[in-house]
Amino acid sequence: MGSGVIISPQGYILTNSHVVEGAEQIEVVLFDGRSFGGKLIGTDPSYDLALIQVEGNDLPVAPLGDSEDLIVGEWAIAI
Repeated sequence: MGSGVIISPQGYILTNSHVVEGAEQIEVVLFDGRSFGGKLIGTDPSYDLALIQVEGNDLPVAPLGDSEDLIVGEWAIAI
């Protein structure tokens, strides 16, 4: 079990590779209770990142920023 972030309306989800390592199936459960089967797109164990995809409508996509636009003292969240 782990967490992830939906990064596109097409259902791409960024998570950690150790979360999906060895998984025979992937189930994604959103905060609103919806559940989806996930497809593993790829992993990069050296960075502990994985990309999975779900098919769904009205997915809550996280707004991503540009690190060049950050200012001192501003909140930043990183995986």
